[in-house]
Amino acid sequence: VKGLQLDLPHQRITTDSVLLADSYSGIRLAPSADSATEATGADTSSAGYYIRGGWLEISQTRFRLDNTQEPPVRYAGAMDFNHLDADSISARLRDVIFNTDTLSGEVAHISLSEKSGFHLRELRARVWYDPGRLALDGLLLRTDRSRLGDTLEVTTPSWSTVSEHLNDLALHVNLDSCMVDGADALYFVPAY
Repeated sequence: VKGLQLDLPHQRITTDSVLLADSYSGIRLAPSADSATEATGADTSSAGYYIRGGWLEISQTRFRLDNTQEPPVRYAGAMDFNHLDADSISARLRDVIFNTDTLSGEVAHISLSEKSGFHLRELRARVWYDPGRLALDGLLLRTDRSRLGDTLEVTTPSWSTVSEHLNDLALHVNLDSCMVDGADALYFVPAY
């Protein structure tokens, strides 16, 4: 970590660069021993954190997610979002800003291999996410057999109610020189 500035009373964190190399991280979701939650009546609302990072670089990292409350997908070769195991993760992110409900930045590069056999060779985009918009500009998504790009934008009055108001969902898609191989699409179909 270089150029780290912590202003915790004002909930601001900034850094010039972060490097995460040769690491392993995992998340295991399991039912709690005491599933009852108790309301304390305390005010948990806050303005939220402002986080800015100049560069974030990840190299040769592994990430696992295991949701023990869900059974594994029964189909070999399908992506199981409850039991992910991604290896050889490399990423370079630039000018990342997170502020309560907004995320923006540039994905300069992401690549990884997942236990299903899916290989993401390259992902690049300028990203913007807020309460009503997700935009990927300059998008390039490349696998061993497929290539997608250029622009994807989704707008909605509210992400929290999108399933009830699908008619209000708007898509703007500009695809240039794209090819999707059926074998890549099958990774995301749990019952093929």
